[in-house]
Amino acid sequence: MRKPRRIAESGIYHVIARGAGRQIIFEDDIDRCRYLKDLERFSARKDIQIIAWCLMSNHVHLLLEGDMHCVSSLIQTLCSEYAQYFNNRHDRVGPLFQGRYKSEPVDSDEYLITVIRYIHNNPEKAGISSAREYRWSSYAEYINTPIRCKTEIALGIIGSVEQFIALSEMEADASSSKVMGCQSTRKFDTDELVERAIALLGKESFRRLKSYSKEDRDNALGTLRASGMSIRQIERITGIGRGIISRVKCDKEA
Repeated sequence: MRKPRRIAESGIYHVIARGAGRQIIFEDDIDRCRYLKDLERFSARKDIQIIAWCLMSNHVHLLLEGDMHCVSSLIQTLCSEYAQYFNNRHDRVGPLFQGRYKSEPVDSDEYLITVIRYIHNNPEKAGISSAREYRWSSYAEYINTPIRCKTEIALGIIGSVEQFIALSEMEADASSSKVMGCQSTRKFDTDELVERAIALLGKESFRRLKSYSKEDRDNALGTLRASGMSIRQIERITGIGRGIISRVKCDKEA
């Protein structure tokens, strides 16, 4: 019996789809372009945000944000449609992808950054090229102009494009928190997060946070971020959008 997939509180999943028997799933750039076109088309249709991606010769890495059922539907549709295209184009029959795709929930900022680094450094790990030089990943979208990726989530946590590049070039065993500039995060339930926020800001200040001036609000958000809370955690307990939270510096002491 298959184990049920774990649900991400964040709604973010690291997905890996492999070729059956480790066979090649991209013969050339035409295939890669077709896969990316299908990924964009089906993700938009199913209301899924693409955070990062990397196409290797016999597998793909995707970092996706959305409802688990929608993510599952996206991957099933994407693999089925692409396999049909690939088989027709290359005159082959049979399954292209290995049974069940792998998915891993990403529930902390630190793990999110670790996964993004891992995805973009896959070509280097395989001895193909550096992350910067590899054409078939979202690395270029992070240092230039986003095409299909929602890059603001990760860049908001990391701080800047320059820090993103530094993170990518760090040794594998180096701590991502050194680049993030914030304390590493762990999972907390909502009640515990609220208690921590009240302890840091005071009950009345926490309650009135949305009505504060921009300066006072940002100072309070900075305090929460510096305490180790993730952007998504702060968004959840305050109702303030992650775009606003991500622009707040987290170098204050809690």
